[in-house]
Amino acid sequence: RVREVIAEQEEIASTKGHASAGILFTKRPPARGEQREHHWEKRFCVMNGTTKSLQVFASAEQQHARGSPIDEISLRGATLSIGDSAPSPGGMTHYLFSIHIGDGNLYSLATLSAVERVHWVSELTKLAKLNHGSPAGQSPLMVNHG
Repeated sequence: RVREVIAEQEEIASTKGHASAGILFTKRPPARGEQREHHWEKRFCVMNGTTKSLQVFASAEQQHARGSPIDEISLRGATLSIGDSAPSPGGMTHYLFSIHIGDGNLYSLATLSAVERVHWVSELTKLAKLNHGSPAGQSPLMVNHG
């Protein structure tokens, strides 16, 4: 039991700042009353262990300059869905996943490889578990495999 507590404390300590960061392609939900669908945008995303959220920046440079994120997706009570792969207009394949948040908004996200998608989904799930202090095996971030 002592080893389990130590491992849990190390995991919590590792997410106090930024748990993971990198490039994701994002498609934000339309604003209220907006009809058009948004296109994929290449963004620098940071999982923040302090706010338990995914922060979205225009670029890594903006984040490193301590700029404000252009969007912040709270993981509290969110549902994560794993989608299929799909070609983008530029000819690249996107590996899709999405975050459904409590207010009904859907954030579509994509990576350029299946391995990257597994990494992001795993890290987001870990962060959400720590967010709510849930016992092992009980994630407040529900994962649906589509």
